[in-house]
Amino acid sequence: MGKQATTIYQLNCSAKTIRNTLIALSKVLKTALNDGLITSNPIGKLDLDEVIKDVAQQSIREGIDLFNEVEKYHLISNSTDQFRHLVQFNFYAGLRTGELIALHWSDIDFKTKLIHVKRNIVRGEKKLPKTKSGIRQILMLPKAEEALKA
Repeated sequence: MGKQATTIYQLNCSAKTIRNTLIALSKVLKTALNDGLITSNPIGKLDLDEVIKDVAQQSIREGIDLFNEVEKYHLISNSTDQFRHLVQFNFYAGLRTGELIALHWSDIDFKTKLIHVKRNIVRGEKKLPKTKSGIRQILMLPKAEEALKA
């Protein structure tokens, strides 16, 4: 990657902020090129979508503070009744809250061990996920399956 991508990766801001900044910068540089003020666009060959996706994934990875196994055990064992199963299921399925609430039994395939994420609940309203990547299949881990069967 070029020098532009290196400085982008060093920014400490959200992917949306980076996208908004790069879109504006790209338009300014394109206008400067068309007006003959510069001979080449320094970010013209940069795949902005790929860079933004990489930055977003990097910031997501850095911001995640997962529960360790001891913490999971304490939360699960101190929960009661069906809530215990819900907590255990979601620890090992990793669904977003709205996805968990919107899940139907028909989305669970015990034969293939897959959880089909097809919808989301947002402010009490059932919706499709915002992006294509939101519709996905998740491998059902044994502890998630155990919770569902309980």
